[in-house]
Amino acid sequence: MPTLLKYGFTSLLLIAGAIALCSSAICVGRPSGDAPPSAEVVARLYQQYKRHFPDVPDIDPGEIMSATNRESVILVDVRDKKEQAVSMIPGAITQTQFEKDREGYKGQTVVTYCTIGYRAGLYAKRLRKQGWKALNLTGSILGWVHAGGHVEHNGVITNRVHVYGKKWDLLPEGYESVK
Repeated sequence: MPTLLKYGFTSLLLIAGAIALCSSAICVGRPSGDAPPSAEVVARLYQQYKRHFPDVPDIDPGEIMSATNRESVILVDVRDKKEQAVSMIPGAITQTQFEKDREGYKGQTVVTYCTIGYRAGLYAKRLRKQGWKALNLTGSILGWVHAGGHVEHNGVITNRVHVYGKKWDLLPEGYESVK
């Protein structure tokens, strides 16, 4: 089985480690205006949302980035058009594109993402009920950029990411948030 499909325990260990490293100043409630955006906050929030789709397996962004066989995986961006217009993960398609050509993606593993993973997790849950092999990208686009992945706008690398709202304005240094 390719490394890409080895999800579950490894991803849970990475998330648990990130949560364990989280300082109390950052992890109590929403991040304050003084708290730097951090991967630990993204991991903590993702775990809170995960309880809404506990049976959906996660896949770590690093697993996708290092995969040698990405042809068997389709990244599906479930965010709305306004968010997608700012930037997307390279090679991803929109949920609308996926829905228009579902048959064309038969046999592929669907990896869903949104801003932090809630909407994507619910969509992956729905796809799994329909018989698809669907995974949720841990931390979604925020997890992706924290893991060192880049995003694109019209095929050109950009540092802009739509963060959906103030609560999710958790981009790493060097990125510009759009709300």
